[in-house]
Amino acid sequence: MHALSDSADQVKTPEETYGNLRVQAETLAHNANNFDFLRLFAACLVIWYHASCLMGRSRDPLGQLTGNATDLGALAVSIFFVISGYLITQSFERSKSILQYAGARFLRLFPAMFVLCVLTACCLGPLVSETNWQHYFSDNDFWKYFKNCLFLETYVHLPDVFMHNHYPIVVNGSIWTLPVEAFMYSITFLLGVTQVHKSKLLMTLIFAALVVADMQIYSTPSGGLTPFLWLPPLTATAKFAIMYLGGALYYLYRDSVKLSWQAAALILLLLAGSYHTPHSRLLEYFCIPYLVMVAAYFPAPYLRNAAKYGDFSYGIYLYGFVVQQSIMHFTQGHISPAKFIFLSLATSFICAIFSWNFVEKPALSLKRYLKPA
Repeated sequence: MHALSDSADQVKTPEETYGNLRVQAETLAHNANNFDFLRLFAACLVIWYHASCLMGRSRDPLGQLTGNATDLGALAVSIFFVISGYLITQSFERSKSILQYAGARFLRLFPAMFVLCVLTACCLGPLVSETNWQHYFSDNDFWKYFKNCLFLETYVHLPDVFMHNHYPIVVNGSIWTLPVEAFMYSITFLLGVTQVHKSKLLMTLIFAALVVADMQIYSTPSGGLTPFLWLPPLTATAKFAIMYLGGALYYLYRDSVKLSWQAAALILLLLAGSYHTPHSRLLEYFCIPYLVMVAAYFPAPYLRNAAKYGDFSYGIYLYGFVVQQSIMHFTQGHISPAKFIFLSLATSFICAIFSWNFVEKPALSLKRYLKPA
């Protein structure tokens, strides 16, 4: 979700190269794309989406427009996974060893998550919990919360926190996607070491098989509510796994993919028209990845500087829900939607700035030790 692509040797302006995905991926410098902006945009969308939920509103604006077929949260996470599929596949191909690939993924995800868990469980939790500290620190939920650092299962509860909020005892509802993210990193590793990812045909068949399976699951009365392995329910897991593979396919087919904002406009109209029909979920799998690629390489110089002072998207994503629950707790819900969203974004940005400068950036600097001699 937050992979860092390597800089290329030859630098061209986006205006000179827009239209060919291989040229975009291999001849532009790292900061000559809009991936950083899109991640930042998606992280802010997640906060906007959760604002509706945490204030007790049933649907956000996009949910209302689409008849609840999708919402801002699902759109944001889809953007994250498409970008991850594209950049992580690229990262695997550029890695010089298995250790370099695995270590880079570990350094990107684990340190920030560990600090989040410590600050949330050990500092914030006791302040907003209605139980005494002795019971709080001995409760099983307190200790299970640190299992989030394993990226296997998601534990969003802490003992008796936020009891008067719309979502009591839930401390962080955003991190449920991170085990899916880590799982897809493992899938990229398996597809890479077995050389499956070198076959465009096999990768396309895997993508198509998952789409067919997902549509079968989605159409069942249960809606795919059975968990897959240790991951969230199949409906959510499959959707974002497919988005990830969609991004990976765009990297593998970069020789033949042509980017066009005119085509993107038509695809956007097609996707918008599919909502309120049974076909919107299927069309999302083919439309959203292309729209993300077009947006990522659209020649917009100002957007390319989104990470000039740091990549804050991961920090915003990690801390956003915690910040919003805290605001609702300390204001007792007496806050307007506009103020709630503004304060949530501002505070989350501050947390993300500290996370980037004191945790994520120092951790990523250790990647230099992963390169072979």
